[in-house]
Amino acid sequence: MNKIGKRHHYIPQFILREFTNERGNVWVFRKGSQSVIEVSPRKIAFENHYNSTHENGHRNRELESRLDKLVENRFAPVLKDLINRIRDGGDPDLPSKKRDLLHLAYIQFTRSRSIKDDFMDQRTDCSTDVSQNEYVRMINANLDCLKEKGDGDIIYPLPGAWEALLSENMGVLCIKNPQKSFVVGDIPLIKVSATEIYFSVAPDIMIYWGRECDEPERKVLPSGDGNIRRFNEMILRDSTLIAGKSERVIKELKDSRFATAKPRLRD
Repeated sequence: MNKIGKRHHYIPQFILREFTNERGNVWVFRKGSQSVIEVSPRKIAFENHYNSTHENGHRNRELESRLDKLVENRFAPVLKDLINRIRDGGDPDLPSKKRDLLHLAYIQFTRSRSIKDDFMDQRTDCSTDVSQNEYVRMINANLDCLKEKGDGDIIYPLPGAWEALLSENMGVLCIKNPQKSFVVGDIPLIKVSATEIYFSVAPDIMIYWGRECDEPERKVLPSGDGNIRRFNEMILRDSTLIAGKSERVIKELKDSRFATAKPRLRD
């Protein structure tokens, strides 16, 4: 396992790297600013000791270590295989990846900047250290959902509303127009209803659950009817930061009415 430092990303670098341009950078807009910047994934969407607690005069980085082991090491290969299969025109093998991708979506939702900010705001009567410890306990409890028990055949379930998505159809939306692209945010999820959710994983790929009542499939999203921009606006609406491959797309979103919108968080 890599040495755990103080710089903790709330958007995993393995996701950010999927949105890089030919220079290996992403274009970024952060709510509260007026600028769009180009930066390495290593230098954005992080906070020092974001997942640490302060105990007996020392920093405890155990949660960041768990995230590295249970999320980055486990899910990065699954996501990369999915993206490669889709771009190569092969079978994405969605049924075998369904639970892993849903776990990744859930964990990324709960570790996001906007969720943590809201978590802290609800505890204004508590000290920062106490609130931080509560946040870390919450994420650790969520990570327990990823552990296997016994011989590995039984897996701890997700919370009910999320576990129900496993019975929904799963598919992928693809963009073929090189002038169009999806963005990613600290909340990369778009929840349309209790049974319809979208997860932005690459500039040309979005995963969905519950869009249709048929077998898992691949759909090419038309680029001329505003659907792609609407998806991106919903990601911006609920995030504190967005990143993408296209400078033009990020700049257009910066000037949209959602650039100052307070995240509307739903469990």
